Amino acid sequence: MNGIYGYVDNAIQSPINNSQILFGSWSPFKMEPSEKKSLIQYRDFSIVGVWHIQSVSSFSSSETRTQFGISVIPESCDLSIESGDLFFSEELFVTFKRVNTTKNEYGFELGTYKDYVNKLEYGLILFTNGKEEFLAITSDEHIESFDYKFKFKSIDHNTLEIKEIEINDVEELFVINKENPLEVKFDFEGGLSLKDFMDTMQPIRSFIVDSGNEYFYNKKGKRQKTRKVFEPELALKAGSVRAFISPMEEEKEQLDLFVNPTFSYELLYSVLEYAEKRDSKAILKFLSSNKLTNLKQYLNNLLKISKVFKREGKFYIKYNHLKPLILTSNSFKNIEKAISEVEHREVTVVGELYAIDTRRNWLKVYDEDNGVDWKFIYDSHVYQSNIFKVNQFVSVMGTTEAPVDITRGTAHLKDIKLK
Repeated sequence: MNGIYGYVDNAIQSPINNSQILFGSWSPFKMEPSEKKSLIQYRDFSIVGVWHIQSVSSFSSSETRTQFGISVIPESCDLSIESGDLFFSEELFVTFKRVNTTKNEYGFELGTYKDYVNKLEYGLILFTNGKEEFLAITSDEHIESFDYKFKFKSIDHNTLEIKEIEINDVEELFVINKENPLEVKFDFEGGLSLKDFMDTMQPIRSFIVDSGNEYFYNKKGKRQKTRKVFEPELALKAGSVRAFISPMEEEKEQLDLFVNPTFSYELLYSVLEYAEKRDSKAILKFLSSNKLTNLKQYLNNLLKISKVFKREGKFYIKYNHLKPLILTSNSFKNIEKAISEVEHREVTVVGELYAIDTRRNWLKVYDEDNGVDWKFIYDSHVYQSNIFKVNQFVSVMGTTEAPVDITRGTAHLKDIKLK
């Protein structure tokens, strides 16, 4: 894993400009003098802002070991840094879990964990709010599952102290259900028309249903086959217009083991967070890296949702552990720009066919020349006429809306040949 991750103990403000030097504990990393990297700042499980790295320096004295300071400049002038803030380089995936440790006496701990079965490496930051313990997990790959019991070594890169930490239990932090729904609140003076309410809730429903079906079943737009678990259930409360949405409870059919009913709700919150606090390129990278193909369809739904800002008042989305995400004109402008940047293009990939799922009709090929991991979704007749096996080298042609500068992409298969 090549990304940077870590936490801040303290930050020193530069007397010259808005830059700050971050001191804390960081994963090992290398940066070329001309290389540009950005760090995403998290606080209380939510994105706070974006900082651009200017330089990396080392500081030492007779009393302390060498410390590394990362000089950063904020993307917007209203950002601040607090002790305990987490930072991850922008290409990394990040998720949070609630955990229990053996001794329950740790503060901030930094380490790594290797999944030898799936050949994946994860960066870990263990931290506490004084009552509960949490684990930030980061990886080059989308994090779909994680072991419930494991050990990892934590290394303090300032003192070089090594600890072995045993995680006894890993719990999902964001479990959306009737008891913990996603809240959508309209807080407008003078009331809210039924039309405005419906015009906002319908694209929310479309985004949740379509992304769940496509991500887990590759059933784009096939509403008649929508699983109940993706269909939002609605509850309303008095006061400002407050809608609470959660997956419908499965009554008749057994939920497939690979399906996470919370996925679409997390995706909706996260992409709106990207729209409000990042930019159009970040939105496109995020959606395409989550294995969604028809980006314009999802972006158009997001644009309809973000139009609410045009009315006087506030519209926000809230979940238990997260600060309310208030949508402003930033969201609308960034989503609108992202739509204009989507291009439908053909790709030809030559590489190793390393995974096939004949149930959900996809295969994966790694493009070694460009360093891109591709997932190709295929129609059954295309694949059945070209039966291939894992570990073969193939040439694959497909169509995609994924941006050019990505490390993971999804495309529709048009042709595949043995190389």
